[in-house]
Amino acid sequence: MRAMRVPAAVWCAIFACLSTAPTGALDPSRAITQYASEILGTPDGLPQNSVQAIAQTPDGYLWFGTQEGVVRFDGVRFTVFDKHNTPALRHNSIQSLTVTRNGDLWIGTFVGGATRLRNGVFTALTTAEGLSSDQVRTIAEDPDGSLWIGTSAGLDHFRDGVLTSFNVAWGLRNDRILALAFDTAGDLWIGTDGAGVARHRDGRFEWFDARSGLAGDQVRAIRQSRDGDLWFGSYGGGASRLRDGRWTRYTEADGLAGNQVTDILEDRDANIWFATSGGVSRASGGVLSSLTTANGLANDLSVALFEDREGSLWVGSNGGGVTRLRDARVVNFTTREGLSPGNARVVLEARDGAMWIGTDQGLNVVRDGRVNRVVQPGLDARIFSLAEDADGAIWVGTHGAGLVRLQDGRIDRRLGVAQGLSNNVVRAILPARDGALWVGTDIGLNRIEGDAIRTWRRSDGLSADPVTALLEARDGTLWIATNGGGLNRLRGGRFRAMTSREGLGSNVVFALHESADGAIWAGTDGGGLCRVKGDTIGCVTSDQGLYDDLVVQILDDRGGRLWMASNRGVFHVPLADLEAAAASRARSVVSTRYGSSDGMASPECHGGSQPSGARSRDGRLWFPTLAGIAVFDPANARGNPLPPPVRIEAFVVDDRNVPLTRANALAPGHKQLEIHYTALSFVNPDAVAFKYRLEGFNDAWIDAGTRRTAYFTNLPPGDYAFQVIASNSDGVWNREGATLRFTRDAQWVETDAFRLLAALAALGVLAVVLRAWSLRHHARQAELVRLVDARTQALAHSNAELVRLSKTDALTGAWNRRGATEALESEWQRAIDKGQPVSALMIDLDSFKAYNDHYGHGAGDECLKAVVELLAHAVRGPRQVVARMGGEEFLVLLPDFAIDAARGVADDLRARVESAALRHERAACGNVVTISIGVASTRPRTGQLSSALIAAADHALYRAKNAGRNTVFAHAGDVHADLHAMGREP
Repeated sequence: MRAMRVPAAVWCAIFACLSTAPTGALDPSRAITQYASEILGTPDGLPQNSVQAIAQTPDGYLWFGTQEGVVRFDGVRFTVFDKHNTPALRHNSIQSLTVTRNGDLWIGTFVGGATRLRNGVFTALTTAEGLSSDQVRTIAEDPDGSLWIGTSAGLDHFRDGVLTSFNVAWGLRNDRILALAFDTAGDLWIGTDGAGVARHRDGRFEWFDARSGLAGDQVRAIRQSRDGDLWFGSYGGGASRLRDGRWTRYTEADGLAGNQVTDILEDRDANIWFATSGGVSRASGGVLSSLTTANGLANDLSVALFEDREGSLWVGSNGGGVTRLRDARVVNFTTREGLSPGNARVVLEARDGAMWIGTDQGLNVVRDGRVNRVVQPGLDARIFSLAEDADGAIWVGTHGAGLVRLQDGRIDRRLGVAQGLSNNVVRAILPARDGALWVGTDIGLNRIEGDAIRTWRRSDGLSADPVTALLEARDGTLWIATNGGGLNRLRGGRFRAMTSREGLGSNVVFALHESADGAIWAGTDGGGLCRVKGDTIGCVTSDQGLYDDLVVQILDDRGGRLWMASNRGVFHVPLADLEAAAASRARSVVSTRYGSSDGMASPECHGGSQPSGARSRDGRLWFPTLAGIAVFDPANARGNPLPPPVRIEAFVVDDRNVPLTRANALAPGHKQLEIHYTALSFVNPDAVAFKYRLEGFNDAWIDAGTRRTAYFTNLPPGDYAFQVIASNSDGVWNREGATLRFTRDAQWVETDAFRLLAALAALGVLAVVLRAWSLRHHARQAELVRLVDARTQALAHSNAELVRLSKTDALTGAWNRRGATEALESEWQRAIDKGQPVSALMIDLDSFKAYNDHYGHGAGDECLKAVVELLAHAVRGPRQVVARMGGEEFLVLLPDFAIDAARGVADDLRARVESAALRHERAACGNVVTISIGVASTRPRTGQLSSALIAAADHALYRAKNAGRNTVFAHAGDVHADLHAMGREP
């Protein structure tokens, strides 16, 4: 990050309004590097990595203009429109995107004119219709609803289908138009390529250039802020501001990331953002700060800025894709903010409000949000523990250099083995209320009083030598956590050990906490969270809903919840629920967890040293992680209150797209339906959840988890209404959702007339047979018995074949969704009865759309059959099932397989497909067909739904796809508990 304080005389007036701006989605109090960032590019689905324009249409979709077409984005899937699939789009390089008040999307192209998208229909506007040039750089909507179009050969006014052109003959000094914007007075501002900027008012042009005070005569961006200031971005001269007729210029010398300014944006908090050749700059509170490739940006050459409806900021770059910045729940302090490198291990708040942070490469102190490294001899080592004594001195425990005391920023005392300390690896420091200092090391416990040091080791009564945490309870008891010896209680000079024999969940204890009732809570490695009350120990584990059985820190948020850190993130549980579960008064708890998707730079938290977490006086919770410090504010969790718009995108019948109309009438004979839907939330799109139902078939809501496709097979004739609803990542539901109505017509054999004729025919045949039987009873009795047996066998065979066909995918020969569902329900009940596990693998062919687009659907069908053959050859055990769930997704059902065995099968399947070397020139990784696999396993219990296993495997599949494709991700933990914790249970 580059930050420079601008002279007060220059900035004071400009940003007076910013300090009082209302709170928005991007918290202006955070450093620009502390926003959660995500980079999207060609590996994610963009057709090309230059994103030159960004817009959002009223239906909620984001649109990216690239050099290979315009792209519609729903947060997960990219849909590309280019000149090959959209004839009205005459060129693939998109220069501008403009959404008008009536919802139209106008697309300006490099040499293909302009294209309008209205109600799903694209229409071209080119020189053939009177446009000055087919090179369209910018489009702006007039307050009267007409359009102004800036081209390389002039300015065009488009009203009621009529084009009027303005060029140098009409008063323009330069007809190469680069930027257009209207101010609040209704005046049109025109940025040109070399003649500065013009204001168009009442048919006249007023010009401003470098001689007037403009930063540069090539004007790429124009924006009016809410305070009335006009901002201009020039190519090479930086940015300039026009206020009350006076110009002010800002360049790299003032802190701007680059002097080539290509876009300017004012966000909802009145911060001004600049896209430049050197990165993105933000002006907030009188300070310019910048984001570059060094601290999270996709590419320094930034060209487009956009703030979406949920407050995320999107930055398009020239060659680096698009970067999304969002205000995550977590504030990170990492090397970007100046923290010393290495894993952060401990954090302490001093009485003066400073936060002290120890990492593997030194000591840091945070004051007023700014990080400074402490440069003292010996403090560039691994810092393992911190504490502040009654004199305000900071004690620092190191890994190998013993104990150091800092007074007023200087080292005034060092203690190690040579001075009587039991070991030089110091993991815990506790100033006692009597003025002594307790110190836990890798080899025992120490008590320091003045110059005297007393030690206790295993031979002195400790249950284990490595001491990981210390706590002095309110009653004066000293609690000692150990690595391998459980808990020790030191009272009256005597030790008492509490280990797994006494009911402790694990003998490795990392964290200690005392609650208001005097109970001691211990965070263990593998044994969950344990409560010690008197001599009674009760533990809460993942079997009861605790997010993780490894607990390395425990903090009370003073709001009735305990927050815990683990290897998989941070989570909290109501204290009352934990107390009830620990006392066996409740069977389960609900954990709310936070991880990478919530903005943590790393979800893996540190433990085994003290303090591995702190609650600061402002109520925030600080946790050390592998990538720095993660800070949570329990009192100000800025969630996403906006329900996501829900859209139905495609209706696929027997692998063919059917137009989305209000009354789709399906001809008889259709077998398989797929309905593709989406919800438009971009804060955490992978956590968007769906429920759907099909009225007319089953009115019950189906929990689809994060799946965005519904499948139906062999629906009977009738009228149907498919309804889908969705929630954003914070559980805010759009319960109106979207609805698709359709009719499935009956085949002739399914009509009442056919049934009546069949019945009459049957009666006629029966009458003939009875008559013949009565006349020739004796002679034909033997023959009749033979015929009846033969026909019975044929009918049974025919019925069996019909049943088999109804469960079989016609293309691949694998089981279809119906067959898979019946098999799963059967195995689910068997697993409940036998107490056996059951596992599911969800498999998806990587980049298969690209395969179909390149080789054709015929080749795609052959590829699917080849993959099924590979899967079926490997999965041949009793009751094992390979099923096609739709499109390029498959399910492998593995009864009696636990998670490790199922992961082994998945690894084998992935390797088999890759080794088959089925050529795929458009693959995202390599040039062969590959698969990604999500694995889930559970031991089902009565009352649990089999759909949870499929949902967990599907979630694991998404994790595998996000990990880079051609990979396997196995769901860890209990399927039902994890889905409940994520809010995805049916």
